Amino acid sequence: MEDKLIIVDSEPQTEYSLLQQYYLGLRAAMFICEDTCEDENEAQNALKMWRESSLKEAYGYLWHHVKLGKVLSPDFMWIINSATIEELKDKYPDVVNIQLKFSMKPRLSARVIDKNTIIFPALSRVILNHYNLVIINAIYSLLNEEGELSEEKILKESDNIKKNTVRFMLPYLLFCHDDFSVANLPLIGAYSKNAFIEAMHLAKLQLIFIFAHEYAHIVLKHFENTEMNSDTKILMESEADNLALKVVMGYVEKDNSYSKLDVFTAIRWLLKYQLLEENVGILVRGKKLEPYESMFEERRDKLQNELFDNYALRGSSMFEMMGFVMLVDLQGILYGFEPEFINFIIEKLKIR
Repeated sequence: MEDKLIIVDSEPQTEYSLLQQYYLGLRAAMFICEDTCEDENEAQNALKMWRESSLKEAYGYLWHHVKLGKVLSPDFMWIINSATIEELKDKYPDVVNIQLKFSMKPRLSARVIDKNTIIFPALSRVILNHYNLVIINAIYSLLNEEGELSEEKILKESDNIKKNTVRFMLPYLLFCHDDFSVANLPLIGAYSKNAFIEAMHLAKLQLIFIFAHEYAHIVLKHFENTEMNSDTKILMESEADNLALKVVMGYVEKDNSYSKLDVFTAIRWLLKYQLLEENVGILVRGKKLEPYESMFEERRDKLQNELFDNYALRGSSMFEMMGFVMLVDLQGILYGFEPEFINFIIEKLKIR
C-alpha cells in the first residue's frame, strides 16, 4: 500500500491535546500482566518506567506530527487496513485507490466523508483493546484452576465485576466525547497473558470489521443514492455490515487461530461498545436515552441472524455470553441513572 493513500486528518487540536493522546496510545500499546511480577515493588517500578518511557516517546511523536504532518502511532492499523483491502480487491479492484485519513480524535467509529475518503480514529485500537481486556479479565477471574466456571466465585464477585466494568469502561466512553484528560483515564493490566492475547485477538477482528464496513459504503456506491431516508439508511448499513462480515469471515478462513465463534463474539461486543459510546454522547449532551431506538441494536440482531443462518453458527459460548451480559449490565446502569449519573462522574473525575 502506498503512503500517499494514508494521511493525517487535519482536524484542529492543541499540542497539549495531541501529546495526551499520543501518550495514551503509547501507554496502552502494552499491558503489564499480573502474573509476570514477583512482588509489589517490582510492579511499581515497572509501571514507573513504562509511564516515563511512554511520555518521552509521546514528545517525539508530537514533534513529528506537528513539524512533519505524520501520525507515527497507527502502524498496527495499517496492517489491519491492508488485510481488509486484500479481502476486497479481487471483487472491488478500485478499493486500492480509496484514501484513508487517520484522525487523532478519540472515537470508536470510523466514517466516510466522500466517495473516496475514509476517516479512521487511530486510537480505536487502544480503546477496543481496553474494553476487551476489561471484559476478559472479569471472565477469567471467575474461572477455577480447571478453566471451569466457579459458582462460588460468581456469587462472591458479581457485584465487584459490575463496579469494575463501570470503573474501567465509563471513563474511556467519556473520553470519546468530552476531551477527557488522559490523566484521569484508569490503567488496567491483563489478568494473565492469556487474557491479553484474547483481548488483542478479538480487537483485530473488530478493527477489520470497522474498516471493511466503511470501505463497503464506498465500493457499494452508497454515495450515489439520492433518496436518503431512515429506511434507505438502515438498508445501506445492513448491506455494509453484510459485506464487512464476509471480509472478516474470509480473513478467519485463512487464519486457523480463529473460529466462527470468535467472529460472533468480536462483532457482538463491538456493536455494544459502539452503542454505549453513542449513549454516553447523548447523556453528555444532557438528553435522555430512548431504549431500542439505536440502529446498533438492529444491526446486531441482523448480523447474529446472518451468522446463524448462512455461516452454520449454532450458538454462543459461556465465555461470549458472560461478556455480553456484562455489557448489558453497563447499558442498564446508563439507562437507570440518565444524565445525572454522567454529571456525577464528570464532577468526581474533574473533567475540565
